[in-house]
Amino acid sequence: MLPATTIGALTAALAELEARAEADSGWDAWPSVWGLFAPAAGGPVLAAELPIPGPLWSTPDPDRPGLDLPTPVAFRLIVAFFASDAGSYWITEWERPAGHSLLAVAYLDEYLAGRPFEGYEYGDLRAVPPMAERELRAAAALDVDGRLHDVRRIRGEQSVTTTVINQPAARQIETHVVAALQSLLTLCAP
Repeated sequence: MLPATTIGALTAALAELEARAEADSGWDAWPSVWGLFAPAAGGPVLAAELPIPGPLWSTPDPDRPGLDLPTPVAFRLIVAFFASDAGSYWITEWERPAGHSLLAVAYLDEYLAGRPFEGYEYGDLRAVPPMAERELRAAAALDVDGRLHDVRRIRGEQSVTTTVINQPAARQIETHVVAALQSLLTLCAP
């Protein structure tokens, strides 16, 4: 079992990933996938991005011509590819901090909370400024003990909301993101 200090450090690391995404690329960025690793004595949790080329997130939706699959669905398909013989090299080529054990895997993405206004196109805040309060960036992580960590920030807000769920409900575990995180954690286990 992870100690309480490590659980707090994981949540802080997720908040740092979200802040770094804001500083580095602002909004309308590709999702990213991370490994969170045990820190050196007294240091912060180490984060290593699993390199996934941006175009993989734009998987055409076979049921909706001209549209892509939602990124959480694409994430689940990408992880399924990693689990296949053809994709297993991705995990072995992932540069991880040597000598540090994996604590959690994380997924960072942007979402639209609620239904969009008529004519709204994602990211087009000049056309529909009120939608800014409905765009959010979320970092979700699943730790080695099965805890679900969630950090969210509404576009334009300075602070994040954090949640740690010690025992996620079945409906949470069955979502595309958490199911993909669970599969990825299994793939990366020593």
